[in-house]
This record gives sequence, structure tokens and C-alpha cells, in this order.
Amino acid sequence: MKDSRTTLVWDVATRLFHVFLLALVSVCLYTGLSGGLDEMDLHMVCGYGVLALILFRIIWGFAGSTHARFSSFVVSPARTLRHAQGIYARLRRNPRSREIAPSLGHNPMGGYSVIMMLLLLLAQATTGLFASDDIFIEGPLMHLVSDDQSQTLTGFHKLFSKVIMVIIGLHVFAVVCHEIFLKDRILIPMVTGRKRLEEHSISDARDVNQKPLLALVLFALVVLAVYVLVDALWW
Repeated sequence: MKDSRTTLVWDVATRLFHVFLLALVSVCLYTGLSGGLDEMDLHMVCGYGVLALILFRIIWGFAGSTHARFSSFVVSPARTLRHAQGIYARLRRNPRSREIAPSLGHNPMGGYSVIMMLLLLLAQATTGLFASDDIFIEGPLMHLVSDDQSQTLTGFHKLFSKVIMVIIGLHVFAVVCHEIFLKDRILIPMVTGRKRLEEHSISDARDVNQKPLLALVLFALVVLAVYVLVDALWW
């Protein structure tokens, strides 16, 4: 009989971060493509939300629970390459494929994808603060740069949105591969926070310390900082 024990891997702050980031990025992409005045007002508000979430996640990557910390999933390129080779061999159903090292949190490839997405969304949200459509809509910090600089940053903002859509597509593809072909359940644990130990060849593990009060205080401070940044420098 299989051991059905589970352990708490993802703290509530990390799970809520994923939910709200997915929602806000989806709204930003939709409203950015729509381009109406009302839509762009919503686009800007959601953009501030994305900025706050990304800044919080970066801080949480150092102060958060075990598997939320960057130190737990950012590994050497050599180890990441070995992991990628192991996944490729398993997808090809190679009987001589090397065993992939078990990982309760993000695996090596997933870790680098997290870093890439955080940096990309941070760049997207930041360039949006200085962007302008030369007609009605302008970012709250546009007046701090020249018109040429604003146009350059606007171009990057539009470019990053296309890159983000590609990355989202690759992310969905990776999730499907893990769920269907590798039998690595990663969707439900991101909702419940819990993973079954036997599915990861791990005999024992402790629940992570969720640090809810610390997460709440840090997020409140980040939201306040973004509000002050946007409001104080608007004029």
C-alpha cells in the first residue's frame, strides 16, 4: 500500500501571489490589447498591482518559507542541464534515462523560469510607468523623462507584452508535460499547498513555516511604497 502522507510545500502567501498575478496579468494583457480609455484606466491600476506583487515576491524570495526562497530552487547551470536531459529522456521513454533528483519545490528548470518571469514582469511594469500613447494615456512617471526616452520605453513596454504572451504559452506547455507525460502533479499543490511525498520519492518532510503575519506586513509595506511612488511623483 502506498504512503499517502502529504506535506505543506507552498505557503499561503506564495499561493495567493500566483492567483492574483495570473488575474492581474490577464487583465493587463486584455485591456492593453483593447486600448479603450476605460480599459486603459483599468490597465494602469492592474499594472500597479503587478508591480506590487512582483516586488513582494522578490522580497519573499529572501524572507519567505523554505520553498519560496530563491536559495531553494536557483541551482547551477550544470545541474539544470542534467535535469533538462533527464526530463527529455523520460519524455522519450528511454529506459536508460537517469533518475531525476526529487524536488518538493520548484525543480531546477522551473526555478530559472520563475526568475525570468519575475524580471520580465518587473521590466514590463516599470516601463509602463513611463509609457505614453501620445494622445490620452500616459504613465504616472512619464514627465520625469524626455519624449524620446518615453517613446523608447513605450516600445519596450509593447515588446515585453508580446514576450510575456510567448512565455505564458511555454509555461502552459510545460505544465501540461509535467501533468500528463511526467505524471508530476504541480497544479493542485499550487492551490492546496500540499504535495504527496511518495510522488517525489521522499520519505519524510516537515510542513513549511508559512509566516502569515510577516507576509501581510511585507505586502502592506510594498503596496504603500508603490502608492507613494506613483502618487508622489505623478506631478
